[in-house]
Amino acid sequence: MKIGVCWSFSIGSSVSVPGCGRKKEKYGPGKPINAEAAPHATYTARAIKIPAAIFPALLIAVSVHLSKMRDTSLSTMLAPPPDSECILKTADSFMNLSPESLRTLSGLCASAAVLVGITVLISGDRPFTMVPPVMPPAMQNSANAFAPAQLVASQTQTAGWFSDFFGGNNLTVYVWPSATSPVVQGQNTTLTWQALNADYCTYYGAPPGGTYYTPNYTPISVSVGPIDQDVTLLVYCVNTGPWNTGYGSGSASVHIVCPDGYTSSYETIPTDEWGGGEWGPSQILTCTPPAEPSLQLWPDNSNLPYNGSTGVHWRTQNAGNCHVAGPGTDWGGANGDQSTPALAQYTTYTLSCDNGSQSIGINVAPPPGAPNATIGADSTNIYVGQSVGIHADFAAGSGDSMNGSAINQPANISVTNTNPDSHKDYTFTPASPGAYVFTAWVLTPLYAWNSYASIVVNVSEVPSCGNGLDINVYPSCSCPSGQVQNGSFCEPPPSCQNGLDINSYPSCTCPSGQYQNGNSCSAITAPTAIISSDSPTIHVGESTTIHANFQIGQGDSFTGTNIDQPEGHGVGTGGTATQQTYTFAPTAGGDYTFYARAATANYGWQSYANATVHVISVPPVCTGNYCDIIVDPVEPVLPGTPVTVQWTCNPLSYSSSEGGGFSTGGALQGSTFANPIANTTYVLNCVAPGGSRTLASAVVTVLQPNLNISADPPRVQSGNSSTITWSATNVNANSCAVTSNPAGFSRSGLSDSGIASITSQTVFTLRCMVPAGPVSKTTTVTLVPSYEEI
Repeated sequence: MKIGVCWSFSIGSSVSVPGCGRKKEKYGPGKPINAEAAPHATYTARAIKIPAAIFPALLIAVSVHLSKMRDTSLSTMLAPPPDSECILKTADSFMNLSPESLRTLSGLCASAAVLVGITVLISGDRPFTMVPPVMPPAMQNSANAFAPAQLVASQTQTAGWFSDFFGGNNLTVYVWPSATSPVVQGQNTTLTWQALNADYCTYYGAPPGGTYYTPNYTPISVSVGPIDQDVTLLVYCVNTGPWNTGYGSGSASVHIVCPDGYTSSYETIPTDEWGGGEWGPSQILTCTPPAEPSLQLWPDNSNLPYNGSTGVHWRTQNAGNCHVAGPGTDWGGANGDQSTPALAQYTTYTLSCDNGSQSIGINVAPPPGAPNATIGADSTNIYVGQSVGIHADFAAGSGDSMNGSAINQPANISVTNTNPDSHKDYTFTPASPGAYVFTAWVLTPLYAWNSYASIVVNVSEVPSCGNGLDINVYPSCSCPSGQVQNGSFCEPPPSCQNGLDINSYPSCTCPSGQYQNGNSCSAITAPTAIISSDSPTIHVGESTTIHANFQIGQGDSFTGTNIDQPEGHGVGTGGTATQQTYTFAPTAGGDYTFYARAATANYGWQSYANATVHVISVPPVCTGNYCDIIVDPVEPVLPGTPVTVQWTCNPLSYSSSEGGGFSTGGALQGSTFANPIANTTYVLNCVAPGGSRTLASAVVTVLQPNLNISADPPRVQSGNSSTITWSATNVNANSCAVTSNPAGFSRSGLSDSGIASITSQTVFTLRCMVPAGPVSKTTTVTLVPSYEEI
């Protein structure tokens, strides 16, 4: 409904009317209303002149407009007396347009130069001008006189006062209002007033409204609201005695603020000009809840070698003051990238912020064991001038590496290079008799040069042959069959048909240990062999392949080759192949030496090389009945759900235990509880008496909550509706509820939808529970500003 109002008129030969017009109403900032919804409006006047003769018609026009608002007729209104003025002014005062008010208006228009205040209020418009009254002497001297300073409350109060009067026989009505301010958006304020010469009072500007009996100087307090935007509250008081009539009004402003932690923003309504006047801009306050915090903490590598280091990184949002703490470290900042020092044991780093925390654990391998070596000789008893092969194998301890290896003789002199080879050979040809000690030395990053194996080769003087032969060449001191002695040599008889010189080889055949090479005989060389393993150190339950390669000597041929373990017990495929392999899968710990053995037409079975495999007595990963770790339940869980971690290490193989992600306290078996909030891997290390570790792990999968809430449409006009739809998964059963702020909408269930009536900006919150605590998500429905001509 549109409302037309004339602002003033005068009684006389002509009537001065400050103005008639229409404006856009607002009920609350930027919200259109009709007369039925808000029957009070504020108008600003502009003067115009009209003849006195048409004043009755003008008054009737005012009557028609007002009667449409209040269903009241002005048929009883009197015409103005000649040569007088009647002023109707609606600038910054207030009057409830009741039938009594209209009858008073007619009486006022019959009097000269009487100011009539008529105000139709719209909540949220700019404050009106307040005119302080002059208190009567009786009131000024009264012990009960009220002063605004008495309205002190727990919060800042906004106080005002005002007086007005109507009618020929009027009483002055005084009103002193105040209101608690500021107020959090969506909450109530306490409106308090005292009045003098008033029968009853009412207020305008916010719900719920009502009329209140108001004895003189008696404080009246009303909880007003909820209030969403800045507003000026009007208190209007009436004295309706049979002979005296009075009206008074006062105002108190209320400033609206956002809840703690919320972000404030304002939407400005453009300036509205008409009739030469200007209304200042209004603003709509929007409160945005704080964003959910986000914390992330992770390492580059969560499994390090002994004394290893890794990078640690963290990222946060909306989390407040943050720092990462660990042994000997405290890194600050919302985001960061750092490197740990060298770590020698399982280490935890924790990201702590004002709004949450998160931890990570870094596993560190145990310290490595000592290196080991083996050394042997083709023969440990020889003569001066004879040659013998010395062979050594080298290996670093578990978790260590070799920087160098060597065969020494004597202990402080290397007879080979010092490269970090796993196998070395040395040919020893003594020039004098004695006991020669050969040692195998190893150097690693954690262990200095040291000897880890030794062997003694005994060297004797060469005995003499009485017949002049060299015993080194002819050990029996006689020529072989088919040869004749020629000085210090043996020769075949002369005249050989096979091309040999019979003077040199009297039997016309090469002696034992030689083969015919053209017209001469050459010594048959012994075969050679190389043997190695893919992994010199393994665990029980693992396997490695042994490789042996054989080279036949000149003038000879193989009659058999094999890999032996122990020596004399063939484990290879046998035959005469020059390459042999064997897959070694031990069932017990210890040192196992493998030999490359061969037999030829001229040499019996002998070992020509050997290699040792060190077997750790426990497996690297739990198998069989060595150890185990289990979690209960095994199916995915919600964040914070209690999980049982149970572990077992076989006491026949292990002496202690270590936990990753939980603590075993060193016990070989037991159980504990955990409350994971993300996917978590729990690690068990069973520690053998020698320090060897066997690894087992179990994974707990954590289902993250999934919440969705939406409004359709998300922006509506006041009084319209929006459909709120929500769903939630991976949360506790029957734990979800949807509420609104301001209150008025409440539903429950994992998923559903409902229709909400919107009269102000409203925040809808979906809140569910998981074992770790509450989770929530919000959506906001805002109002579309609109305007209506009046």
